Amino acid sequence: MRAISRESAATLIEKVLTGEMTSSMARDLWPQPKGDSLLDQAYHLLYHFEDDTDIRARDSKYREWQTALMRKLVLQLRCEQN
Repeated sequence: MRAISRESAATLIEKVLTGEMTSSMARDLWPQPKGDSLLDQAYHLLYHFEDDTDIRARDSKYREWQTALMRKLVLQLRCEQN
């Protein structure tokens, strides 16, 4: 079950990064963490990603850093299935 939840979360983050979905929409569909600290961390970072939209718009270095962080998180969610 953890693998399914993490894969769902990774897919939601990817959709946010590609513009297919807003962060708010992704949070509404977010899987229940059920004690999974990585899912909790990912949810928290997704919230900050939405909150920092204005900063990313005016600061390309911050945008690159935050986008890279989210992409790394997608990989973590997919690789750390146990």
